[in-house]
Amino acid sequence: FIAWSRDFELVAWNQLFLDYWHYPSSMMKVGLPLLELLEYQASLGTFGDGDPHELAEKHRAETMADFEISATGSSYEHITKSTSGHWLRMRRRLVEGFGFVTWASDVTESYAAEKAAELMYDNINTFIDSIIMTDVDGRVIFTNNRYHEIYPASPGKEEIVGFTQEQLIRRTVETGLVEHPLAKSDPESWVQDRLAERRIPG
Repeated sequence: FIAWSRDFELVAWNQLFLDYWHYPSSMMKVGLPLLELLEYQASLGTFGDGDPHELAEKHRAETMADFEISATGSSYEHITKSTSGHWLRMRRRLVEGFGFVTWASDVTESYAAEKAAELMYDNINTFIDSIIMTDVDGRVIFTNNRYHEIYPASPGKEEIVGFTQEQLIRRTVETGLVEHPLAKSDPESWVQDRLAERRIPG
């Protein structure tokens, strides 16, 4: 954590926060202006290329605006990459009589997994084969674009999430488009046969 007064001067911090952001202990002192710390970050290239002072001034204005929002009681949460390479979930709120307190939680592993999943889903959406993914309870968690091209009678891409296999099979037979003789003569038996097929591993 790190805390700032209403005048944007350093109040308190812990060592872990310094480790995440590679702040030298020698520069950390109560009363340190926010701008000085931001200038140090800017000198490391944290805010991109350009004059460190100008970059720090710009970032201070943005940070002060965020602080004022948190002062109204609104929640602040942001995920950012620290200079140590860790992805941190930053939360901030105003503690009356103390100042603005920012907590940083290391979410590197979960953030990386989330981004990997997003990339996987993006790639699967380009497959020419129909893909449908379900959780351990058989409820849909993802379908690719090709699935909806092949099965236009199925719920839409957002709507289908949470449907069970049985619900989808029943919805299919109810369209009357299934040409299988059993589906026409005994729809319930056809549904049960399809469910039995899906329970077979592989």
